[in-house]
Amino acid sequence: MADPNQFLQDLRRGGCRVIALNRRDALRHAIATLKTYSINCRFDTADPSPRPSKFAVDVSELVACLKYLDNQRVEASAILHYDELCMGLEASDYAYLLTDSRHLLTI
Repeated sequence: MADPNQFLQDLRRGGCRVIALNRRDALRHAIATLKTYSINCRFDTADPSPRPSKFAVDVSELVACLKYLDNQRVEASAILHYDELCMGLEASDYAYLLTDSRHLLTI
């Protein structure tokens, strides 16, 4: 995405509310992201049984993904310090995400 901040502003102007959730384990997040984008990953709702499969991680792709996720974290941190967003969350069922209990929603 060329300008994620502009995208979020467009969503807000369109009446959307954006909630950001962060994983505490960036390495697992990056691996899950790479696996999701791999050609071997598919979501088949017809067969709900889990299918264990081997997944090879390319270290250079992992490092690039970690860099991308870290850049997203920095941008999200800047966005989450807009007072309007925090006030909106404080008045919602998700107010706990603004505290140290925010990890309760992550796996």
